Amino acid sequence: MKKIILMILSCCAFSTTTSAQSITDLSHNNWRDLRHLLPAACLSCIVYVWQRKKKFAYHQLKYEEEQIRLSYLQGLEMERNEKKSIALLKENLEAELHFKNKELATVTMHLVERGSILLNIKQELVLLMKKTNIPDTQYEFRNIFRILDESEKKLDDWGQFAIYFDHVHNNFLCCIQAKYPFLSPTDLKLCAYLRLNLSSKEIAQLMNISLKGVEISRYRLRKKLQLSTETNLYTFLINIPSVH
Repeated sequence: MKKIILMILSCCAFSTTTSAQSITDLSHNNWRDLRHLLPAACLSCIVYVWQRKKKFAYHQLKYEEEQIRLSYLQGLEMERNEKKSIALLKENLEAELHFKNKELATVTMHLVERGSILLNIKQELVLLMKKTNIPDTQYEFRNIFRILDESEKKLDDWGQFAIYFDHVHNNFLCCIQAKYPFLSPTDLKLCAYLRLNLSSKEIAQLMNISLKGVEISRYRLRKKLQLSTETNLYTFLINIPSVH
């Protein structure tokens, strides 16, 4: 019996010694494996961080590109709206100018017709005087001729006409008078009528002169403005800068 107990104790002691040795060997093996795995783990962490940074940079770039695109589209929209506003404003101004020019032309034509009527009355009276043998006919009609002459002198109502004309044509008369101060009031009237593109006949009636007188006035005006024969007077007057 004693021998059996001793054998069991010997086996236990051997088993304990073997287990301790196995644990020691296992620890050494794990440390060796860990030393091999540690660089791989560090490299994996570095790769992971780099990929995260790359992904963040990619999304940041996409965000900035989207912001630039949105800003560009917003700019285009604002520019489009601005162009529409400018076009609408220009259209309204052109419509207003057309209306005022039409109104001014109506007033001018009224003056032309009025001048034509006065001229016809004078001519008819002259013919009547020649046909009749009444003594002192000219003396009898002198008051009528005086009234007609005074009406012709005030025919164009130049003061009010000039104010309205400058309002429609952006101070054209003030501008040309400042640029060419040597122009006479008659020259300025001719410039206004020419800018309205009136015919020589209409200008003659408004200024109470003959057609030949209109041509002479045009020639003198061209000479004062120092225009060459190739320069169209109407085009020149239209292109004179106006003051808004």
